[in-house]
Amino acid sequence: DLVAVARQFDLKIVEDDPYTPFLPDALPGSVAPILICGMPRSGTTLIEQTLATCESVTPRGENQAHAQAMEMIADNMGNKQLDTFLRTIDRNGVGAFRKYYQSILTEQEGVTTPSFTSKSMDLVFNLGILLAAFPGAKVIHVRRHPLDVGLGCYKQYFAQGQAFSSSWEGIACYYATFEKLMSHWSTIFPESILSVSYEALVSDPEAVTRRIATHCGLDWQSGMLAFQGYRRVVTTASALQVREGLFSSSAGRWAQYGELLRPLMDALEREGV
Repeated sequence: DLVAVARQFDLKIVEDDPYTPFLPDALPGSVAPILICGMPRSGTTLIEQTLATCESVTPRGENQAHAQAMEMIADNMGNKQLDTFLRTIDRNGVGAFRKYYQSILTEQEGVTTPSFTSKSMDLVFNLGILLAAFPGAKVIHVRRHPLDVGLGCYKQYFAQGQAFSSSWEGIACYYATFEKLMSHWSTIFPESILSVSYEALVSDPEAVTRRIATHCGLDWQSGMLAFQGYRRVVTTASALQVREGLFSSSAGRWAQYGELLRPLMDALEREGV
């Protein structure tokens, strides 16, 4: 139950950040992660597809390489409790995480390009160790109007893992927790994280994709605006929208529902959103 996970994740775990003293230097030839963080239905798949048009980037979607690497380190440390694990990990542990993570991506998932994208939803809980392990990594924080996100989550049937989306309260809780965590990481790693809005992406895609390319150290190319013609399998709930491309009519859909969304509005207000 992801709502329970969100409720139980005490932000005090990350207040005394355990990573910044252990930032290792980048390894020669190491891959550079581009981590796309956002709520479901916020536009993360669109962002990944724009980046997938670059030859130097391999899109890896919602892969779990980071979770696998953390599990391997936790096993070695004999501790699988997330809060204790994060508090006790040291420089050697961060270095081992990087080694395992990179090995999974290159040897098991076949990443051969200088950069790759990951957009797993639980990245937000693990950005600290990822950015400590990969100082050159870049994060794109995708934001969308909370009512559009909430409506999209509530309407969408997710195959697995999104139990929070079955209630307005669950959606509001998860949205608020997600944004608090992203605010925290942005304070600790300000140079690594770029925040972009879905509304800006669909209204002025060239300007936004140029910002994203610059942030990621990539050369902008016009193909980033026509990713729907790019042959890449999309298996997430955003598959249809990706095939249709960028269109501004998808922004502000919540307004069509008006007071029918009052329960979500009230739940978000209770969460401080």
